[in-house]
Amino acid sequence: MVDRGAPAELLGELIHLAASRDRVVSVGPAPDYHDLRLPIRALHRPMNSAVLCGLRMTSMTAPPDVLHAWSLTAARAAYSAALRWKVPMVASAVSCESLRRHRWLVGAARNGAVALSVPTAASRNRALAMGAPEPAVAVLPPVAHALRANGVRAAVRRALGLGEREALMLAPAAMIRPAGHVYAAWAHAIVSHIHDHVRLALPGTGPAERRIRSFVRKTRFEQRTLLTGWRFGPHELMAAADLAVFLHEQDCGVGALAAAMAAGLPIIASCTAEVRDCVGHEREALLVPPRRPKEHAAAVLRLIDQVELARRLGQAAARRAADQFGLARSRAALVNIYSRLAPS
Repeated sequence: MVDRGAPAELLGELIHLAASRDRVVSVGPAPDYHDLRLPIRALHRPMNSAVLCGLRMTSMTAPPDVLHAWSLTAARAAYSAALRWKVPMVASAVSCESLRRHRWLVGAARNGAVALSVPTAASRNRALAMGAPEPAVAVLPPVAHALRANGVRAAVRRALGLGEREALMLAPAAMIRPAGHVYAAWAHAIVSHIHDHVRLALPGTGPAERRIRSFVRKTRFEQRTLLTGWRFGPHELMAAADLAVFLHEQDCGVGALAAAMAAGLPIIASCTAEVRDCVGHEREALLVPPRRPKEHAAAVLRLIDQVELARRLGQAAARRAADQFGLARSRAALVNIYSRLAPS
């Protein structure tokens, strides 16, 4: 189950992990996500209530073996349906921080009604600290793989108006406030006073977009900042980029980070618990404190000026991604979650 506001990172995971026999339904209108090429049945949401939508669904279709909510809003509908059908339920969280806004799920997990999936061991530990029982919380790693199509980098850069000289700095996380796009624009502005060939790409859309656009205008480097919307897919922009930044204010998901690692990009990321589960400082990335634009800019300058460092970090990140975020590993984790809930 999904809804219009389902996190892009979880939708990307669903695309890779959905089996042919799985049925995907949306609580209200389907998500506006460019890569979502799955057949989705949009369900009416009576009085804008996810709970009523879930109850209505039980009269329209046969019960599944397991209900899986790929957003915490859709989890409201899934929970009401799962109780009526008496079937097990999984709720996936993009990070443990998002669970803090939906603490009722932790209570439901304590009562044995819901299993939770989170992306890293650090997020699992936090869920346990919030009171979720150990058997109810599983790690479901994001799926990441490199784009292998020939000519993609040149084509996308040409479409963006970039020549060989320009360096493209990409901030590919979802456009939500904790993702720190403002700090990416701030660091870019500082760097632009030193190097005039650095461009910043901010793809996608989201609830923080208006704030981001306003801040970019205030930096006075709007002409060097590319807000691309959904014009390009994440893998296309990663093929075109020269480095990726994840200047999160707090943990808010690692799916885009995993994708950048798989693409072999040199990475700068905030030193949060979930990020540290994915990369090590000066091993697969440069880690920086959150909310420190001067330190963020200094890290960007290191990667631009030290070509060998950037190359080494990108290669190490790609190796780590192949080991940690392969499709087979994530699929096995999901099958294990389902089999524990509904043994065949």
